[in-house]
Order: sequence, then C-alpha cells, then structure tokens
Amino acid sequence: MKVGCIGYSNNSGLGNYISNFRKNLPLDSQLIVRHPDKGTFSLSPFPSSYINIEATIDDLWNYVKTYKPDIVLVIETPFNDQFFQQLYDWGVKVIYVPMIDCRSLKNVAPYMQYVSAIINHTKYGHELYSKRFGSKAKYLPYPVDTDYFHPDKLSGIRDFDFIHNQGSGGAGYRKATDQVFLAFRQCMYMTTKDIKMRVNSQPHEQIHSQLFKDAKNVWVNVIDTAEPIDLYKGGKIYVAPSRREGLGLPILEAMACGLPVITTDAPPMNEWLYRKSFLVPVQDEVMLSYGDIPMYIPSAFELMETMLDLVDHPPMVDQLGKENRETAEQSFSWHVLKDKYIQLFDDVYNESSVGIETCTN
Repeated sequence: MKVGCIGYSNNSGLGNYISNFRKNLPLDSQLIVRHPDKGTFSLSPFPSSYINIEATIDDLWNYVKTYKPDIVLVIETPFNDQFFQQLYDWGVKVIYVPMIDCRSLKNVAPYMQYVSAIINHTKYGHELYSKRFGSKAKYLPYPVDTDYFHPDKLSGIRDFDFIHNQGSGGAGYRKATDQVFLAFRQCMYMTTKDIKMRVNSQPHEQIHSQLFKDAKNVWVNVIDTAEPIDLYKGGKIYVAPSRREGLGLPILEAMACGLPVITTDAPPMNEWLYRKSFLVPVQDEVMLSYGDIPMYIPSAFELMETMLDLVDHPPMVDQLGKENRETAEQSFSWHVLKDKYIQLFDDVYNESSVGIETCTN
C-alpha cells in the first residue's frame, strides 16, 4: 500500500500541519502546491512533485503516474475540485481532511461521492460532516508531536509574561491581535508588576508597525521562517483569543509545551482545554460567506481579567501548564493516535466496512 498526500509545504499553519503528518505517518510521496505568497520549502529526500495553485489534471496525472499511490490524503482542498473524481476514476482512493474555516461543506459536498473517508479533527466539524455523510466521516483529533513540542525544549529564561502569534495573510485580525494588545495595555494599568509581552509576526504583515508602534513593554519578534518550537520560547503564558480557527494548531502546540493557554470560548478552540475557566467569553459573532465557522468576537475586558488572574497567581500558571501537557500527551499525541490513522489507511485500502473506532476524548 502506497499513501501519498496533496497539500502545501511552507511556513504556514497548513505547511506545518503537513510537515507533521509527513514526519509521523508512513507516507510515500507528496504533490506539493506552491503557495503564491508564502513560498515553498524543499522536501528532499521525501519524493515530491510540484504544482501551482491552479493545478491541472495533467499535473495530477504526472504525479499519479510517477509515484503510483493507492491512497491520497487530501489536505484542505485539492485546489482543483475535479481532482476528486479523477483520482476516483483512476482507482486512487481519497481520504479528505476538510479545513472548516476555508470552505463550507456545501461547496465540497458534490465531490464527496468520490471520497472513501473524511477525517475531522474537531468535534464541531465531525458533527457537520457525519450528519451529511454518515460513517464515511471519522473523528480523529490532530496529533501533536509531543516529543518535539516539549517543556524541556523551552528551558532558559522566560522574560515574557505573555506570548502571542499574530499569524500571517491577514491573520492578525483573525488571531485577535488587536484585542490582545488592548487587553495587555489595560493589564499594565491594573497591576503593579512589570509585565511584558512578545508578539511573533511575519515580515510582510504591517499590523505590528501600526498597532505596536511605541508600545510599552511589547516586543515584536519579526520572523520569516523559524523552527515552530521557537514560537513558544521565552514566555510563561500563551494568549490566543482567536476570532476564528479551523483547528488552532498553536493552541495544541503550546499545550504540549506545557504552557497555560488563554483562548476563545468558541469552537473549535474550546475543545482542547481541560480548564474551561480560561476561555474568554464571546460577546458577538458574525456569519461569513465562506467556511463553516462564524467569526467570533471575544470580550477584551474578559480577556484582560483572565490575563491578570494568571499574572497574579504564579502557582496557577505552573499547574495549568502541567495539566495542558498531560492533556496533550493523553488525548492529542501521536503516541495515542498514530495507530488509528494507520488503521484508517488499512481500512480504506481494503475497503473495510467496519471502519476505525471513533475517538471519544
């Protein structure tokens, strides 16, 4: 059985996502989509073909002819919806991983008849897809590499009370960077402690130059490419009150690193944390014309209070970090989930009607 995948390979959430799968699953090849803005990383010695985002059937055929995959794992979309039927017609089975913030179910539904299985990493997404496609939809959480994202990798001086990742491609707004800055500034007025925050930002994002200009006790870490673990070094608390996430990889990664996490009380962000008291209430939500996730507006006031609560209780910071690490290890690690993914590959390859055991964590 040969398993390939279609997706990005770049310095982005999806790029890191696929890198994680490539490292931990027995994949044989990848059809790499060149992202027009974020670059494409070399994957040597991993066998790969390259296509542009407007990929053609000929591009797909060259990949299939060269690497002869039995199964293809399609991450987000194949960037050409005809790929689904074409792979089916060529006898290549497809496992689809939807990113529910990018495209809505109604847009991909016509092509799901050519898909053998659908992996949903969130309970929210699984509910949507299982209602429409029954047992073809599987709930399999995203497996964090807890050996790589590990508290021991964060050893050293933690100068910053808070760390926030702004993201890229307009993600500063989606990641609620403006709310984080507003809450932090208010925290400074409400405590006698000399608190500090670091914001990780990519070079092409301009929001940091406007929002953080002359900001006291805020350090902007402008990075182009970096080891993912570096995003969590030097800080005590990870702040991620996103307005919208398809999955929220940094939340799970920060948890695996043993950091307390403050995030939004909305799906899927609120699926991961053991302590619900550090979820920031939503004060409003807006439906969008794409994807299946609304835009949730977290309360900046509640965010400020939560940040202050942790600053004022250092023992709680340590305890929350330990609990998050345990949750990541016990429910969202490759050690727990890898066999379930391999079993799914086997079931699809053998056209098993039994299917994998549904995860309940």
